[in-house]
Amino acid sequence: MNMKHNPFFTAITALSFSAAVLGINANQSAAMTGTNATPPPTPEVAIMPIMATDASCATPYVIKKGETLAVIAKRNTGNLFDYVNIVRITNEIARTDKTFKPITNINIIQVGQKICLAKAKPVVAPVVAPVAPAPPPHWEYSGATGPAKWGDLSSEFAACKTGQEQSPIDLSKATLNDVSNIHFAYQPSKINILNNGHTIQVNYDAGSYIVVDGKRYDLLQYHFHAPSEHSINGKLVDAEVHFVHKAADGQLAVVGVLIVQGPENAFLKPVWDNLPTSEGPVRSISTLVDALDLLPPSDLSYRYNGSLTTPPCSEGVKWHVMTQSIQISAKQLKAFTDIFPISNRPIQPRNTRNLVLDVTP
Repeated sequence: MNMKHNPFFTAITALSFSAAVLGINANQSAAMTGTNATPPPTPEVAIMPIMATDASCATPYVIKKGETLAVIAKRNTGNLFDYVNIVRITNEIARTDKTFKPITNINIIQVGQKICLAKAKPVVAPVVAPVAPAPPPHWEYSGATGPAKWGDLSSEFAACKTGQEQSPIDLSKATLNDVSNIHFAYQPSKINILNNGHTIQVNYDAGSYIVVDGKRYDLLQYHFHAPSEHSINGKLVDAEVHFVHKAADGQLAVVGVLIVQGPENAFLKPVWDNLPTSEGPVRSISTLVDALDLLPPSDLSYRYNGSLTTPPCSEGVKWHVMTQSIQISAKQLKAFTDIFPISNRPIQPRNTRNLVLDVTP
């Protein structure tokens, strides 16, 4: 007979291993069971490693009728095999505390017998410092990280390369239509001016908004590009200002105003007198500006579905480019381009999009 495949041989081997772990004589571990006998673990299952425990009896326990060491261990620590620790600690305590009876056979326990429950030492989770999110990839308006490469800089910028409704576009061959006028509800705001490394941005105080087709979009900020981003019949102009709005559902709407060189623009002066020449935090100044002053007299506009003109080039942006322009002096224009020589994205394919020109004031 092959003893290795004999069930009785397997059971005796497993019990002998359990007894060795507990410091119990192998012959005793196979003795007759007494009251509330605790059957050994299934022979085919290896005994798990002993857990680290306290050296004192934090929780004395009196065995009740029908209980086994395995059941008690499972209930106490969630580990069936933690009876090994119960026996070890009980025997340690029994050396000095005679109210505990040493357990010399894991198969013989008595109702009313006092044992010491094994208590696993708490595992203190290591303190892990929060990982700061990685900064977005650096991009520029020219060179190796310029517009032609934006879509390759990050998966988050994929729309810059694969999007089908990108901005800016050439404003030509528009469909003439009578669309609802833009209702401007702008209020004065203190100057919150920011050089974000790509343009000069004026963050606007809350409370100003536009309404288009019955939907409200709150004004967040306005910023500048030079030369212009949109073109008229293939020709760019000197600069462009974008008023960025956001609706309650998250949709963006941008009003664009083209800027051509001419007399000094007094309404730009409060911002231009405080142009930050290097990238940095928002600079708040108590002087008030009114975004309404930077709008042309006519409210006619081109309308089309587009995108952000900077990474990540997100689409779904409602564009409204005013048909009339405003002016800027050569000195004012130079003050901006001295900081940002180029700050416009090239014209993007129109594809199948419809461009509408409002013809009724």
